[in-house]
Amino acid sequence: MSRVTIRVLDGFEMGALFENLPAPVTIGRERENQISLNDEQVSRFHAKIQDADGRLILTDLESTNGTRVNGRPARLRVLQPGDQIQIGRSVLLVDPPVVSGVTPPPPTVADGPDDGGFEVGRATLSTNTDQTAYPSGMPQLPDNLKTLQIAELADCLGWIHDQLTRVLTSAEECDDEPPSMAVPPEEWHRLQTCAFLIGQRIRDLTTPGDR
Repeated sequence: MSRVTIRVLDGFEMGALFENLPAPVTIGRERENQISLNDEQVSRFHAKIQDADGRLILTDLESTNGTRVNGRPARLRVLQPGDQIQIGRSVLLVDPPVVSGVTPPPPTVADGPDDGGFEVGRATLSTNTDQTAYPSGMPQLPDNLKTLQIAELADCLGWIHDQLTRVLTSAEECDDEPPSMAVPPEEWHRLQTCAFLIGQRIRDLTTPGDR
């Protein structure tokens, strides 16, 4: 039996993790759903993810506002690890499914530029972790922050999250093999600006004499 792991990238439940849910999994506004989304744009029982021979199948349950996968309308869709499901204001990320206790390897991504990054109009996500400065993942937040510091840090992270989510939700799946995601040039420029401004803030924090 497949198990479903969903991370909420955006929406009222932003940051929520629904981990290792046994299929079938229903998504909707009602509390009876395994994944309940507090959003009036979401139908009471909006969509369902079920198992079919170890694959995850998404079905739109004739919802009012529809369901999108990787930017495209979807009534019935075989889900792949890393797919983005948009339901109402919520953006859900599909993690690799777990079948019979075994987690499959990450999916093969489309060939991108030589540096493994993005190119305008065509986005590919590199799975090479050798070059990361943070092999253990995202660092923990500092402890014992004052209330004002917590608010300021939350605002800063919120702005970064907003910029990244705008890029993610602008992407649309291309009819390529293997599948790839296309990002409009203006959203690519948004990502570049975001990276630059984050770099500025890091420099401000770590440069002696500038504080």
